Amino acid sequence: MFANAQSAPGRKTVFATLAGVALIASFLLGGLPAARAEGGIAAPTAAVGTSFNSSFNGGHPGWSIVYGPWVQGTAEFTTVGKAGFSSSITHSGTYHNFVYTAKMRRTSSAVSSSQGLILRGSSSTLTADKQWANAYYFTYSNSQLLTVVKYVNGVASNLGFAVNSAVNAGGWNTLKVVAYDDLMLFYVNGTKIFTVVDNSWQLGSVGIHMYRAVGSTGNKLRVDWAKLQVINY
Repeated sequence: MFANAQSAPGRKTVFATLAGVALIASFLLGGLPAARAEGGIAAPTAAVGTSFNSSFNGGHPGWSIVYGPWVQGTAEFTTVGKAGFSSSITHSGTYHNFVYTAKMRRTSSAVSSSQGLILRGSSSTLTADKQWANAYYFTYSNSQLLTVVKYVNGVASNLGFAVNSAVNAGGWNTLKVVAYDDLMLFYVNGTKIFTVVDNSWQLGSVGIHMYRAVGSTGNKLRVDWAKLQVINY
């Protein structure tokens, strides 16, 4: 499906998106072609960032805290959050096309509270509740709700909304995003949930987020690992 908050895709957008789908399929099956066919998607703005694989085993090189109380454990990066706010971390790279994956587990009495991935964003400006003011968010909750939200200057637009049993409520979940130009594919535990076409943000940082509801108890987000593979073409 096309989950585009702006408008239905035009003819050129559809052709570009189909080209992107073919290239992503090629990448997932064994690597993108070294050269792209003439007339495909326009070349991206240069990104500064290399692939990474963060195990969080005693350290978190490349990562920094944006907001909230984060603690490095022996094999996890964790936060209990701050009531009424989003706690987040960011990686130092700037990325355009990539596969970004992380494994995490959330406990909380507020099963509707969200946690998940941030992509193509900037943590330099935050909203009143400490969300990144410019970014895409891919989140899930223990009520099995999944969303894709775009923030532009602090204004949120919903690009995807679904309840899906692929979410392991209260257990470990692996979230993955494949981003290629204006096409983004979103997965949880190997199940594709959303296909989004949107070109608002083409370049930015990646991160991890947890929101803690006021009055909730038992809050903790445990991030087991996070990795990103740059898609070169």
